[in-house]
Amino acid sequence: MSTFLTSIPGGAADKDDYKFSERQADPSDEERFSKIQTEIAAVTQMAQSTLLIQKRRELAEIDANLAAVKDEYNKRMVRSTKDSLFSNRNSEI
Repeated sequence: MSTFLTSIPGGAADKDDYKFSERQADPSDEERFSKIQTEIAAVTQMAQSTLLIQKRRELAEIDANLAAVKDEYNKRMVRSTKDSLFSNRNSEI
């Protein structure tokens, strides 16, 4: 069971002390809000772009490692083929 404290009896937090503004929206407030929304969207876009760049760098590193492994494999296969040809020639002699 939860208990929520919403006001303190006799204190400064009585319901009547809280009043909401019923004034019309100020155009300058709307303009500031619009600018803030634009900045938030730009930061979000920047964060997504930064993550994309980071992922591309990671992928490039993985590709480079894979290319190195393939190159090493090919070198071993060539050596192995040369060694087997050499041993076949020696066994024939």
